[in-house]
Parts: sequence; structure tokens; C-alpha cells
Amino acid sequence: MDQAANELRTRLINQGYPTYFVGGCVRDYLLGVTPHDYDLTTLARPEDIKAVFSEYRCIELGAQYGTIGVVVQGQVYEITTFRADLDYTDHRHPVVQFADTLESDLSRRDFTINAMAYGDTVVDLFGGQEDLKARRLRTVGNPVRRFEEDALRMVRAVRFATVLDFILDSTVIAAIRKCAELIEHVARERLRGELEKILLSPRVKRGFELFEETGLLRYIEPALARTVGYDQGNAHHAYSLFEHILRATEQVPRRLALRLAALYHDTGKVATWTFDGEKARYFHHEAVSQAIAKQSMKAFGFDKKTVETVLVLIGEHMKLQPVMSDKALRKQIRRVGIGRVDDLYALFRADRLATARDADISDIEANYRRIQQLKDEPITSDRFLAINGDDIKALGYEEGKEIGIILHHMEELVLENPKLNQRDTLIDCIKKYTKR
Repeated sequence: MDQAANELRTRLINQGYPTYFVGGCVRDYLLGVTPHDYDLTTLARPEDIKAVFSEYRCIELGAQYGTIGVVVQGQVYEITTFRADLDYTDHRHPVVQFADTLESDLSRRDFTINAMAYGDTVVDLFGGQEDLKARRLRTVGNPVRRFEEDALRMVRAVRFATVLDFILDSTVIAAIRKCAELIEHVARERLRGELEKILLSPRVKRGFELFEETGLLRYIEPALARTVGYDQGNAHHAYSLFEHILRATEQVPRRLALRLAALYHDTGKVATWTFDGEKARYFHHEAVSQAIAKQSMKAFGFDKKTVETVLVLIGEHMKLQPVMSDKALRKQIRRVGIGRVDDLYALFRADRLATARDADISDIEANYRRIQQLKDEPITSDRFLAINGDDIKALGYEEGKEIGIILHHMEELVLENPKLNQRDTLIDCIKKYTKR
């Protein structure tokens, strides 16, 4: 275990307080994975913890729940008093009572693999080690009771199964189905952290399939639930809409905004269905998908930059032609932004590969190779014209709509031929264009 965490534990023990590593760090240690953080549980009360570590910076992370953060070389180590939950309010917040034994503390935890402690040996009261070996997720005690206490545990169950590649025990699946609607008691901002971990998992497709299997999907993301089993009515599409979306999401690289864009990119299809007599059409579904994504991401509390990137990628995901001129590609770079164009092409690839079993992406790759050649041109920056409105006014034009029209015309010329982007050359072009 981590040296600093060991030293904290040793000091508490030397002061007469039994102390153990607990939870995720024990689970990861037994899986052979380096823990991301280290949590300790102890007999010491919060005021005792602060007294023992008086020379350290201590943060009250939840003193009413018994948790004190001790900062060592910039890292926060959470130390929590043994606890026993008396009851839960609103299926989320526990009423806590401090306990005197480790056994009481472990019995209140969510899953067996998180209910192990480590001191000199592993303390495993609920079969957590056996479940680790079986790669199985079970609750401590009655699963319905655990989920009724804290509805977020249902989403955590799916997250652990997805990230760790575990199976959900049949009792857990049945309990989630029974309690699924309780997830509405959990603020969507609290769901975001769990969803992010699922989205960034190599098995994101399985995560959302588990949401659907357990009945959680319709409460977490109704727009996505409406795509389940949806026949796209087009021979070009080999999969149902839900399957297509999940395949595309898993195909793109594990970057949050990109995976969110893939997850929402076709959610607008259900609302835009039309039939032309031969096959289904979904005109402007990207705009509806944008609206769905915007509303949902704001509810989940995603940051403004992430939301903006997702909306740009969704809005552009249909703007692809087998053959595109340099001018069209330069416009594409300017619309999307240099920092997003690689993600856009990743979405193009994933969308195509998730559509047909024998998908050909050679045209996408050809356009992408040319994008790489063009995106370093100065012309792709926000302000690229060698002239501005003042130069046009100097030719005798008054400020107004006409100047904007002329600037737009010059942009089109330069996007077609960047060599024209010289001040004198553009002035001559304006004089010819306006006959002045």
C-alpha cells in the first residue's frame, strides 16, 4: 500500500485507534491494480483524527459523516470513523451513527468487493474475495434494501460491472429492475460522475446495454431508451438504432466529448422519420439530436466547453461527401475548429463502421489525409483575411451591410485559392468585383 497512507495508519494505531485500509483501494490491491486513492477507516472520532494530525492540513470532507481529509504532499487521504447507518432519507442521504467496530462499518457498505478491509491481513466478512475471483458483483445483504437506501448504488453497480468487466449477480439485476424508478430521486448532477466513467470505459456498449436490461435507461436517458429496437427502415443500416449508436460510441477514442457526441448523434432520428415510398429518411435529424444532447448535458451538469464541442460534432456529422474540394475541406476546418477536426473524422469513421458490416471508409480516410495537409494553413484560423472592414471603408464604402457582403466574397475567393490572400491583391479584387 501507499507509504504515506501506511504512515497515517500507523500513527493512528500508535495512538490507540484501530485503523484499516478499506473499500476501493483494498479491492484494487487484490485485483493487482494500483489504487488511485487510499481510504482509511478508524475507531477515532473526527475530532480525534484532527488532533492526531494537527501538524497537517485537515479538511472536513464530511465531519458529520465522520470523514476528515488529511493532506500529505498535495494528496488528500480520507480517514473515516467507523459508522453504522440508522436510516436513509430520500433514497440517497444516510442518517449516520458512529460505531465502535469494523464489522459494523463493513456491513453498511454497498457491494461485497467494496466491503473488505486490510490491516495486517484481509478482513472479508461477506465473500468479497470469492466474488473478485468469480468477477461477480453482489450487494452486502439484501440488494433491494441496499438500493432503496441509496438509489445511486444501482448506477454504481452498472459502472463497476462495466469498468471492471464483472457480471451482475442475478439478485442484483432483479433488484435493480424492481427499484429502477427510484433513480429519479438522485440529482442528475450526481449521476454524471458515474456516467463519465462508463463512457470512458473500453466496454461502454455493455454499460448502456445493462442500463437497458435493468430498466434504468428510460429514467437516465429517455431519448436513448426510445432508440431501443428501433428499425431504421433502410437496407443501408445493418443494426437497430440503439445498436448503431452504441457501436459508434464504442468505436470512437475514449475522449469524453467525442463519446458523448457519438452517444447522442442519432437520437433525433426517432422524431424525424419520414418515408419516401422506398426507405425511411431522417432529414435534419442532426439538429434534433443537438437539441436533445444540449438539454440532457445541461441537466447532467457537463461543463460549457464539453457541451459546445459535442454540439459542434453532432451538427457536423452529416456534412461529409465522398469527394470534397480543398475549399470545402477548408470550410469544414473553420466551422469545426482545428482542435476538433480530428474528433469529427473519428466520429465519421465510427458512424460509418457502425452502419454496415462491410463498411468502406476509404473516402473518409482520403479526406482526412488532405485535412492534415490543409489544417496548418493560416487560412484555417479565425481571422485569416489579409484585409478588414477598415480597408474596405478606405475605398469609399460606408460602414454597413455591404462591407459584410464584400468581406464574405473575399473569404470565398481565398478559401478557393489561398495565394490570393495578400492585401494588395484583395484590394484589386474588390475594385474589380465592385467596379470602383
